[in-house]
Amino acid sequence: MPKLPHSFTSRAKALTLAGLLSLAPPASTRAATLQFIHDFKGGTDGANPTYGLVIGPQGAVFGTTAATIFRLVQAKNGKWLEKPIFAPGMASLIGTPTALYGLTQAGFTMLTPPSKGGKAWTQTTLYSFPTGNGAAVPSTLAIAPDGSFAGTSPEGGGATACGSNNGVPTGCGTLFSLTESNGTWSETILHAFQGGKDGALPLAAPTFDSAGNIFVSTLQGGATSGAPSCSGLGAISYFVMLDLVFGTLADLSCAQSLLAYPNSQAHPIPSSPESASLRDGKPQPRTILPDSAVIVTTLGGGHSTGCPDLDDNGCGAIALYTQPANGRTPWKLEILHRFSGPDGAGPSGALTALGTDTLYGIAGTYGGKCTNVGYGFGGCGTIYQLVQGANGWAWGGLLYKFPGGARGTNPVPNLLSYNGMLLGVTTYGGSSACGNPGCGTIFALTP
Repeated sequence: MPKLPHSFTSRAKALTLAGLLSLAPPASTRAATLQFIHDFKGGTDGANPTYGLVIGPQGAVFGTTAATIFRLVQAKNGKWLEKPIFAPGMASLIGTPTALYGLTQAGFTMLTPPSKGGKAWTQTTLYSFPTGNGAAVPSTLAIAPDGSFAGTSPEGGGATACGSNNGVPTGCGTLFSLTESNGTWSETILHAFQGGKDGALPLAAPTFDSAGNIFVSTLQGGATSGAPSCSGLGAISYFVMLDLVFGTLADLSCAQSLLAYPNSQAHPIPSSPESASLRDGKPQPRTILPDSAVIVTTLGGGHSTGCPDLDDNGCGAIALYTQPANGRTPWKLEILHRFSGPDGAGPSGALTALGTDTLYGIAGTYGGKCTNVGYGFGGCGTIYQLVQGANGWAWGGLLYKFPGGARGTNPVPNLLSYNGMLLGVTTYGGSSACGNPGCGTIFALTP
């Protein structure tokens, strides 16, 4: 296994102990207000965003559709102004104070703002990924606390357990890093998943704790030996960056048969612009969870019968994992919430901190208020919260149920904390310029 780049190891340290948090009834919360601040119109304005918003150059908010990258600013009078700045869009958009980064067909790409007096943004391909049969083509990208980059690919890595194409193993997926030295970017495969207990098909972006340790979820694998009835439903893995120790945090396929299909880890990233609140134009980092705890959302499981469309014995769940005092695995499991349908289903994406005791998340594909409207699939999505009280983290209830139609359908993970608000996008709803079910919207939620 390749040695880690120095940019990861310089901040790494062993995981520390945290006590197991217990469920407690949440305190009552005041009603949230949601304002739709932009309806996409299609064409040069873009349509149907599938990635969340980020904070980028000049402290502005940026987002992407397949056709555009757009800039969003709030004027002094409170009015929001949206403007496309570049075409086409980028996947896994990441914002920093000086540039935007993401994935395009050309590879790992940087977009820099125009010089003073200029109008055009500059796109630069920093690294082109290998192509061809068995190549590890990335699907996600994330920024580490030290400013370096890491991502996952659902295939590649050379493993034989996940099939082959024309005699060449497709691989079970990889975790990789992208680092720069003397102006040249290079890729390092940090881990090649092997299937089975090692996991396979990582789809969500990696998540970091404040020590630089990486958590990765896989959609498949994680099967417990001797239990074929729960094979292949995924696992959560962690990597202690000091020496790339690999461990299985949890085998979700057989974790008391409660959880299935892990989507992402929701540990807020203390120094990432995506998880920071913007105050006076400056990102304000915050740490919510200790380094030995991680919150996981799952697309299925939970044993609810209210989501037949998911076809996996449940509407999804939220679980808290904490590391045992002896530092061993598996980590301790606590179910914070089991979705039932009306309160949402299929939660996905990382949770977003606003303040020091509340996390917000999206259950964006199923559940909620509307039924079989447009692309709602039995619900148009919800926004929920977790609250931390004296006895630990607990379900804090729903903040908003998307009604569908012009009022938005299918909110996209992840929410962005911005000046006391939560900003987000919906893939559908809004303007009918794209036909049914709409071109998508941008919204601002005030808890």
